[in-house]
Amino acid sequence: MPRGFLRACGLAIVMVVAAGCGGDDAALPRVSLIGDAVAAVAADIGVNDPELFEVLADLDGVTVTVAETEVNMDTGEITARYARSYRYDGELLQGPGDPVAAEGAVFVGSAIPTLSNAVFGGVRDALDTPDVVDLAVSGGPDGSVIVDLTVRSERGGEILVLVRPDGTVLGVQAD
Repeated sequence: MPRGFLRACGLAIVMVVAAGCGGDDAALPRVSLIGDAVAAVAADIGVNDPELFEVLADLDGVTVTVAETEVNMDTGEITARYARSYRYDGELLQGPGDPVAAEGAVFVGSAIPTLSNAVFGGVRDALDTPDVVDLAVSGGPDGSVIVDLTVRSERGGEILVLVRPDGTVLGVQAD
């Protein structure tokens, strides 16, 4: 299961002091690949707007975690839900991985907001030299999406920073 997928399992926002974060501000997660990654997965599974648990952009590429639902054909009831992950590096789509039993909020690919490097602006303004490791888009209430960044300190500690697509910082959570 991808590391970022666990974020969607309902952790509370906790305010922490984030002084002392450092790193190379030029190395940012590859958010520009998110649209292509979701489109490649949609083409692979034959669904125009797939249900997703999470899309995670890191320094090397994008992991797309698809929500699969098992339905009882006689009753129409959902009997199980699974997560299956794909990896996209800008050229090659790898996967799918093995399905893993999963629960949590889902969203459709078209709900992902347009993201650019501006999404990192609030963190850059709040911290001297943030080392942003990844950006995750996960499911929120009623099909909405939540965007958060993992920021690593010089000492190896990590915080999750909840942001709006424009980079406005909404909250911070100890990881």
